[in-house]
Formats: sequence, C-alpha cells, structure tokens
Amino acid sequence: MEELELDSEDLELTEDFLSRAYTRMKIGGNSEHTRARVSRGVLGPVSVDDLEFDYDMGHDAQVLDQICLGNVHAGSIVRQFHPDGEEGSFGPGDVFVYTPQDRRCTGVIQQSRYN
Repeated sequence: MEELELDSEDLELTEDFLSRAYTRMKIGGNSEHTRARVSRGVLGPVSVDDLEFDYDMGHDAQVLDQICLGNVHAGSIVRQFHPDGEEGSFGPGDVFVYTPQDRRCTGVIQQSRYN
C-alpha cells in the first residue's frame, strides 16, 4: 500500500480516485459544492485513511477483497451490503465494519468526516 492524498471538488476525479484507491465504484452527489478530502497513512500492512465529504455522496461499490472498518467523527453514514440487504446507519463515535471482504455495498456518506 502507498500513501495517498486527494482534495477535489470534481465528482468524476473523486470517483476515479476512490475506484483506484479502494474498488471500482460509482458515486454521485446533489450539490453544487462537492468537496472531498482523502489522505492515507500506512503502518506496515495496515492503512489508516482520513476521509471528509462536504456533501451527501451516494456510492455503489464493488467487492473490496479486504475488511474495511469505519470510525465516524462527524456526519453520518448509511450503508447496505448486497446481496442480503443488511443495512446500518452510523454517526459520531460509531466504529463499524464498512465493508466485509466478500460483499459489495451501497450507501450515502452524509456530510461526514471519518477514518
């Protein structure tokens, strides 16, 4: 894994970055202001990513092939696993499995800051 950094207000650029950094995905947002910030620090085999979205960003992500944990600091995140439809909603202070290694997920990151 390598360190990464993004600071963008361009949805297409953000989608491309997230697809390369995580897994192939489609994103969208209904706002004129669509700023996304992502930075990754690497500690051996583990990466710690800090993410911030200043808008509600919907996503449809393919299988990640690794476990991804989330820790919400501000805003909220709603995600749903597929094909079983298991859904969760998370806010400040919540630590949760964002994606298991074997299922795709959809959801909305609601003006959130998380790692």
